[in-house]
Amino acid sequence: MACLLPLVLATCMSPLTPQPTATLTRLPTLIPTSTRTPMPTVGATETSTPKPVSHWSSQSPDGKWIVQGTMEGPFADSAGGNEMYHTRLDVIRADETVTWTVWDQTSPYGLGYTTPRPFYWTRDGHFFYFTNEPVPDGCAIFINGSDLYRLDLTNGHVAQIVSPSAWWLSISPDEKKVAYIYWNGDTLEIVMHEIVSGTERRRKMEAQYTQAGGIIWSPDGKTLMLTLAANPCDSANWVQSVVRLDATMSSQAMLIRDDKRLFITTEWPEANQVLLKDKDGNLWSMNATTGKLEQMQR
Repeated sequence: MACLLPLVLATCMSPLTPQPTATLTRLPTLIPTSTRTPMPTVGATETSTPKPVSHWSSQSPDGKWIVQGTMEGPFADSAGGNEMYHTRLDVIRADETVTWTVWDQTSPYGLGYTTPRPFYWTRDGHFFYFTNEPVPDGCAIFINGSDLYRLDLTNGHVAQIVSPSAWWLSISPDEKKVAYIYWNGDTLEIVMHEIVSGTERRRKMEAQYTQAGGIIWSPDGKTLMLTLAANPCDSANWVQSVVRLDATMSSQAMLIRDDKRLFITTEWPEANQVLLKDKDGNLWSMNATTGKLEQMQR
């Protein structure tokens, strides 16, 4: 199963067409998500059976913007032969004067379908990042997105930063880079992408690791750590490792190798301290240089 997962995610996620500019719409006064009227089903008639609709919402850290997402489906296409679903993501100014519709798409429904989710707000309030997060089957353990788009909140321009090929993404503390996990068809790669220039640096992981994620950055942005998994679909042989990488991709060090406690990198709060969780939810502190572990009290 582990060896099939990259193929499943690569082939089952719907092709995505980026929008160069979000649609500026004027919406009625906001009402609570739980009571919003469902969007009309694409191709539906007045006598159509209502389709399942789910909503989600979040607010920017500064409280100036609200994100509202909708997924409708699955439902049969107009020919009645294929299952489809419809997703939409609106970024709404809190005073309700402007709404940028950054995603509005109907796609085939199936294993690996994606939903648009908020990902990151820049500290200056200028940009909003979002991703289409896959909903895979099986034992995918590290997925937090598949692509990355950036909305300019001043003019509605949408730029695609990462194509729909990633498994896990993480933006650097200085907001100039995004690191992401990529499967090249043979091995895992960690990719460092410069957001402005689009240039990339890549480094392959050891062949036995078939999944990776939990990318965290050092406070100064010069180093990152991530978790690697081997045999994640085989509980008897499932192990995880923690690797430290220079942000230039020039060097790496394995700090924890093939441990059955299944540590996952979660946070880098101080220069030489990394926080991990094990499979039982216990919190650990790890020395970022030596890899020495100490279990923390709850």
